[in-house]
Amino acid sequence: MTITQIETSFTDRLVDDVQAIAHDGLSEADLTRAKAALIDYLGVALAGTSEESTRIARAFAEAEGGNPRSTLIGTTTKTSMSQASLVNSIAAHALDFDDTSIFVGGHATSVIMPAALAVGEALGSSGRDILAAFSAGVHAMSVVGLATGEQSYARGFHNTGTVGVFGAAVAAGVLAQLDDDGLRRALSLAATQASGLKVVFGTMGKHLNAGRAAANGVFAALAAKDGFTAPDDGIEAARGYQWTHSDRLDIERVDRELAGRSGIWGVVAKRHACCHGTHSAVESIRAAKALRDFADDEIVSVVLTARPIVRGTCDIPEPVTGLEGKFSLRYVSALALADEPTTSEGFTDEKTQDPRLVALRDKVEVQVAEGLSFGETRVSVSLVDGTRIDTNVNAIAPVEDADLDAHLEAISLKFADLADLLIGADRVARVLGIARGFENAQSCDELNRLLAVE
Repeated sequence: MTITQIETSFTDRLVDDVQAIAHDGLSEADLTRAKAALIDYLGVALAGTSEESTRIARAFAEAEGGNPRSTLIGTTTKTSMSQASLVNSIAAHALDFDDTSIFVGGHATSVIMPAALAVGEALGSSGRDILAAFSAGVHAMSVVGLATGEQSYARGFHNTGTVGVFGAAVAAGVLAQLDDDGLRRALSLAATQASGLKVVFGTMGKHLNAGRAAANGVFAALAAKDGFTAPDDGIEAARGYQWTHSDRLDIERVDRELAGRSGIWGVVAKRHACCHGTHSAVESIRAAKALRDFADDEIVSVVLTARPIVRGTCDIPEPVTGLEGKFSLRYVSALALADEPTTSEGFTDEKTQDPRLVALRDKVEVQVAEGLSFGETRVSVSLVDGTRIDTNVNAIAPVEDADLDAHLEAISLKFADLADLLIGADRVARVLGIARGFENAQSCDELNRLLAVE
């Protein structure tokens, strides 16, 4: 196959893949992965409703108004599909506690699930249909992200926003029952809206990248459904997405990384409410402290060695706000060294200025090196007595099929921790009951009702 043949068939191949996922049914393993992603989304989005970025976005949506078809999570308020997608995606991403995809290097569920639920609610879709549409969207995001490669991210594009819009468009398009031609046009309409910059990291602007991807994807799909015209190759064509946002269309990478799997296999939930690029440092430091529980004054230095991609992503050296702290390897490492929580409590403006944490942060040095695996961060702790403790725990690894039941339990506990104070233990249990059997739900109406914070 020549390069020209590959390029002209890319969208066709992608459409074939997502239609198969949407209509042939999910494997039991992928169905469990989709339900775990749903539960994780509900927890982080519900907790994120109290964040300032969500409050501002919700106030905007309520002031602007819209046909009341889709629920704003945590409320009884309904608005338009695109506005609900925008606000709920911002809520899901506001804490930076939402999952990521190893295939994309960006957040998947916080973009695609709000779109799928908003459209699914408006159209009266079943739980099984919503899960299938979501899974098809994650696959689309994964394929485009892998084909784009790391060059786009290195240029300053935020994959959650740029690649996420394709996932949202596919999820909405599947629920709207687009045919192949409609999906091709929806993907091109997504391509022309693909946006989001890394320069906003450490601010609410990052949350907006996710929100706009969700809302733009919904528009792309539903506009295509109504006959909005677009080329059928907006991703791979000359002057299309692949050549403006990257410099390649790497089909071989797609095949090599997916290895016949659906994109949902690569979704990894978060253990800490901060950039996923910091998680391996936290786990490696905790492993070092398990080997020897050293005190602050015993530490001479802590050297982190990570992939070059952390530069400009999660290397803010001296954060002064909680949002900046989420993107600071040095600050997150200080939290781990101090045995402080890495949930939302660890990322307040006041916490970043804590004298103890600042002193520990200043002992941390970040280095980069080629050849490390995705997510890998090596940690070397030097102590005053000459001891050096080296650890290397990769905290960004997909869940294998054999471990999915335990994963679903862990995600359910995470949801309970996030939601209990907001909706109470009784409703937490009822939400989990519905979500864990969501393939049998007739709609998402009862789920939305139970999630309303009183």
